[in-house]
Amino acid sequence: MQEDRSRSKPDSMEILLDKIIPLIPKAVKYTCYIGKHHISKEETEDLCQEVIIALIEDDYRRLRTFRQDSSIKTWIFKVVRHYVNNKLDGKKHTVNIDEVSPNLMALDPIQEKVILRRERIEFIQRMLAKSSQESLQLFEYTLYGLSDSEVADLLGIPSDTVRLRRFRIIKRLRQRFA
Repeated sequence: MQEDRSRSKPDSMEILLDKIIPLIPKAVKYTCYIGKHHISKEETEDLCQEVIIALIEDDYRRLRTFRQDSSIKTWIFKVVRHYVNNKLDGKKHTVNIDEVSPNLMALDPIQEKVILRRERIEFIQRMLAKSSQESLQLFEYTLYGLSDSEVADLLGIPSDTVRLRRFRIIKRLRQRFA
């Protein structure tokens, strides 16, 4: 008796799925139109297939949420809207590289300067993270414009050592950015 019920449930789910499948492409296109998602025909077809898979996976788990409180069309549009928006809102728009003008691929000088500056800062931070606490303090005091003797007094080391360590730090920076 139980076997008959378990067989009838998938059959009824398959009948319901047969009614829903023709509605999915229109629901995907409408959702993309309303959400201002510009996708290709292939991406639309992929989304339709993904929605169908989402409906039938885990023994029709999502399809079983249809309670007949609304029409099948209203329900599938709601399911598709949630699925498509969740899928596409996190997706950045991709462009075929062949469609991009070569002039657009060059960085604006300001953008390039910003990127280079960020890379330099990250390098300096990595370099300083590897340095001793004393070298970090020496570098910081130097940035504040303190003299060798003032840095030496603060760190409790000879001023010749301050000059030597500063020279090594600057040498590493020059090697990296030369």
